[in-house]
Amino acid sequence: MIDFRLKTFLSVCRHLNYTRAAEEVHVTQPAVTQHIKFLEGEYGCTLFEYHGKQLLLTEKGRLLQQLANQLLQNERYALQKMQEKKDSRPFIKIGATKTIGEYCLPSVIVPWLKKGGCRIQIDNTKNLLSSINNGVIDIAFIEGFFDSSQYETKTFRSDVFTGFCASFHPFAGKTVKLSELLNQPVFLREEGSGSRAIFESF
Repeated sequence: MIDFRLKTFLSVCRHLNYTRAAEEVHVTQPAVTQHIKFLEGEYGCTLFEYHGKQLLLTEKGRLLQQLANQLLQNERYALQKMQEKKDSRPFIKIGATKTIGEYCLPSVIVPWLKKGGCRIQIDNTKNLLSSINNGVIDIAFIEGFFDSSQYETKTFRSDVFTGFCASFHPFAGKTVKLSELLNQPVFLREEGSGSRAIFESF
């Protein structure tokens, strides 16, 4: 079993707040502090630091978060395999952003459904990455920007980023510069959406 202090550490990583982490793992706030200090002593490095009033992970803290999540995922996988019945079908937990999940994924997962089962989480890129980190899903189909060094990745599909407008709009049927959109009302996806992040990067 993964060390309970590492589970406390992962909770602090999720919340970046000792009080909320204490509530999640059902210990006191001083106990959370002790767990983090123990880990820092054990590994010989600082895991969190304050920037003003904001608690942030250090570079070593981010590395430990990645490794601890891998340990947690392996623990869950081991538990699943130990409890698996001999004749049970393979099962996978998939995440996908909204457009991919609704229009691209169905044809991809049909072959899998013939030999196993799956559960699908449709959400934005930010939330799906969080689900990967926390072991909620096994694989995610996403778009947008992320730290590829933290994940095993493969390009699924490349596509054109396209906007659209009403047929009576002055832009209809024309090629316009991105700067021309700045004087127009533009509808975007919510924060955390990969497609929104792509648009904002331009």
